[in-house]
Amino acid sequence: MYDMTRVAANGYEIKMQANADSSYDRAPAQSADARYKMKLNMSNARWETSKNGYTDLLPTNNLDPKKDFTAETPKFIKEYANFYRTERGYHPRSVNSNPDASWTVTGMLPLINMPILKYTAELKSPALVVHGEIAHSRYFGEDAYKALGSKDKELYIVPGATHGFIRQQHRQNSV
Repeated sequence: MYDMTRVAANGYEIKMQANADSSYDRAPAQSADARYKMKLNMSNARWETSKNGYTDLLPTNNLDPKKDFTAETPKFIKEYANFYRTERGYHPRSVNSNPDASWTVTGMLPLINMPILKYTAELKSPALVVHGEIAHSRYFGEDAYKALGSKDKELYIVPGATHGFIRQQHRQNSV
């Protein structure tokens, strides 16, 4: 469970460095003023795009696991790279995989105003939300679960799992 519309509008609502137990502390969402400035900058960039016939790209948003990690690189960013930049997650047209690609400077603008989970309270069918116990994004799953209107719902937290990774020792212990 990942709510890209929420990340686009609020930024990551976590402190970027993991705790000793690999969990993440919450941080305040981006303010309305900061969000307005961000939208204004992206809207102005759209005007430039229309004049130039092309858009600029943000800096490359993926890291090479073999050379780009530093002590300051957040753990979950390393996990992204260890998925998207390896054979199991790589796709040549993915901006998360391709070392020469990135998101456009205006790419998040439509997501900022599109709260994708707005109508979850109307859901009547059964629902299962699965999330990693120590995932940086766990709050997305928990908040989505709380918002679900279905009476037949379950939130399953995978012990020892991050956003996309189950610790090897946990996997071995549960086999």
